[in-house]
Amino acid sequence: MRVFKRPGSPYWQYELSTANGKKRASAHTTKKKEAVALATYKQQQVNDVRLYDREPCISLGEACDRYLSEQQEKAAQTFKLACWNVKHILDGSVWSSKTDFKSVTTYQVEELKRLKSHLSRPSLNHLTTALTTMRNRAEVWGVQAPRFKVKKLRVTPKVRHLLPGEEQRLLEHTDSQDVKDLIITLVDTGLRLGEAVGLLWTDLIVQGNNKYLQIFRTKTCTQSLVPVTYRLAELLDRRQNLDTTGLYIFPGKQHGEHRRPTSKGIRSAAARAGLNAQQLVDRYGKFTAHSLRDTYATRLVKQGLSLYQVQVMLGHASPVMSQKYAHLATTDIGLAVKAALERSTDG
Repeated sequence: MRVFKRPGSPYWQYELSTANGKKRASAHTTKKKEAVALATYKQQQVNDVRLYDREPCISLGEACDRYLSEQQEKAAQTFKLACWNVKHILDGSVWSSKTDFKSVTTYQVEELKRLKSHLSRPSLNHLTTALTTMRNRAEVWGVQAPRFKVKKLRVTPKVRHLLPGEEQRLLEHTDSQDVKDLIITLVDTGLRLGEAVGLLWTDLIVQGNNKYLQIFRTKTCTQSLVPVTYRLAELLDRRQNLDTTGLYIFPGKQHGEHRRPTSKGIRSAAARAGLNAQQLVDRYGKFTAHSLRDTYATRLVKQGLSLYQVQVMLGHASPVMSQKYAHLATTDIGLAVKAALERSTDG
């Protein structure tokens, strides 16, 4: 529920949350206090109708069973995570399987996070996300829902990029030329793995003396041009001369299909190259195929490109997603600070 004003109208409007989506109407008053009171009354009426003649409140165990049955239809890893969530929710630390689902409170959710403080912040966020999913699905299940609120814990993402000398080691420990070409493509373009393996030869565009890849961003459904480096251009020329299909840059085993978006070859090469030694994982995080995308962004930032420019080249929908690379630009900031201090001292 919220109240707002339309441009040019003296009257307040209100918006209600209903089973069929958002519903807006005019409060026919110029006073915000009266509009809020009316909207509150109308929202309560809607809520009463939604709660009328529903099933009795189910237990938390039953809610978890329904949640698992829905998650089972998704990817195996997603279902595995859902089982882990349910295991920790129903372990008796805060609730039992017989607890009324409707009785779950915000205080109890915070207590769960306190008792599970030995878990990492992402793991705690997974638990609260599972509870939130069940609360939101109660409307579809036709049962009374709890009214708890969840505040997710802030997670500082680690940027695992290729350190000096690691790229050469990674390529040396890569057995397949196809995987080696894929690694170079990911490092020099910053593409997601799925975007890279789906590249078509028609995506390669020549403008004057420069070559570009026209990328379809799978997450934002937008298109952008990514410049092709000299070594990537040589790689593409070599692959084009050897290609017999003339369709995909990274063709698959089946005719007319592209290479599978699996990172197994990259992970195996990283393991052989020692990129996931425990000391490195503890400090920088685990090296994955996505680390090649982080390497691309890291190199751009260190060469002086702004976070906005990095956002455009990565195809991020929001500048917030590019903020995790902000700390990489502290070297230039530090030099500027040092120069400013030295000038003030000389004066």
